[in-house]
Amino acid sequence: SQLPTIQDFIKKSPSPFHAVQQAIDLLKQHGFQHVRETAQIPKDKPAVYSRDSTSFIAYIPGTDFKTGFTSVQSHTDSPVLRIMQQGTTTTCGSLICIPCEPYSGPVLSRWLDRQLQLGGRITYIKDEKVHFKLIHKPSFGFIPSLAPHMLRGTDQKDWVPEGPECLVCCSDKQLANLSIDQFCRKIADLPEDCKITAVMLEFSAEEITQQGDILFCPRLDNLASVYSSVIGLINSLEQNEKTLHTRMIFGFNNEEVGSGTRAGAEGPAVMNWWARLSSLQAEELYQTLAKSIAASADGGHAQHQIKGAPSCHDPVPQLGGGIVMKYGQKQNYAFTDHVLSAAKLICQLQNVKYQNWIGKSYKAGGGTIGNIVSAGSDLNVVDCGIPMLAMHSCVEVCDVRDLQEFAKYAQGILDLGTQVMAQIHDEVNE
Repeated sequence: SQLPTIQDFIKKSPSPFHAVQQAIDLLKQHGFQHVRETAQIPKDKPAVYSRDSTSFIAYIPGTDFKTGFTSVQSHTDSPVLRIMQQGTTTTCGSLICIPCEPYSGPVLSRWLDRQLQLGGRITYIKDEKVHFKLIHKPSFGFIPSLAPHMLRGTDQKDWVPEGPECLVCCSDKQLANLSIDQFCRKIADLPEDCKITAVMLEFSAEEITQQGDILFCPRLDNLASVYSSVIGLINSLEQNEKTLHTRMIFGFNNEEVGSGTRAGAEGPAVMNWWARLSSLQAEELYQTLAKSIAASADGGHAQHQIKGAPSCHDPVPQLGGGIVMKYGQKQNYAFTDHVLSAAKLICQLQNVKYQNWIGKSYKAGGGTIGNIVSAGSDLNVVDCGIPMLAMHSCVEVCDVRDLQEFAKYAQGILDLGTQVMAQIHDEVNE
């Protein structure tokens, strides 16, 4: 079947729950078996399984597990506003106000005066059983900004909601003065006798537009990488059904809040998966990790037309210039010279355009899952991604040509990673 566009993928992914479901559905359509994490995972056919419904592993088993594996790893969560687990909706004239709080570091000023969609999952108990309901409500709410006239005589140039001011408004009178439990029953059409046990609902922008090659889209950080890795794995399977090494992609959750969860990059999922799949004993298992390579895929800051990128050495990566390799002396990105060189060689072999994002050691900068995975699983990891503008805004910006290059690069890592690493090991040990 035809592969969806990035716009199609993100439009149907208003939360990590939806993004994981989209990835699984797409992989199933292209020959991957969906299995439960609690079941025996296949060792001889492509498969995919989820963890906590917000992260997933998809893989193509190799014919010789002792040759190791190649991997592209990303994350499914994004900076958003999430509905509070407890609280009450209030009214302000004809507005119904829903209490929310930031997840990670969204640029909250960009959430104002936009149509916001609601997405996520509600968990509840009914008839002595736990049930789940996915929620997606387009054009559900908005946050009105404050007119500049209201700020005269203050030091503020603009109003940005903080703490209890994070109220998303809607116009549905049926949602007035309800507890969060009552609110969830109402929007999910659940019976009154069910008990709401957990609320994972979040607001994000829904507008997706394109101007030439420039894409304006919510959740590009980091669904762009999730999407590209899925496409890369599907293309890899279609062009090479069998290889000696194993090919794998992982969409982690909770990168935006530190990754220290079972579904996050700091959890044991990578090592557990490889041990389960390969059934190798300790010595052989560790040998294969040294032979393996993983690309940690997350957005990189592109050159801003006025401000450049203060934490990056010149030349700063630009939109449309190709994918970015992220590294620097501070090691906030995974950086070893031989693994970075392997990744650049794969770009050369696959005719992938790339740029260097080299962090300044004397400036604060970002980080992602690369070092976390490398330190926790003993993997060879390189950090990479696509250049972006307006990162952590309600709508982010990228160039679709860079997305196409990254899907090609993801396939290159999956197809060629172990061969390139083998040559490097031979060179080092001579």
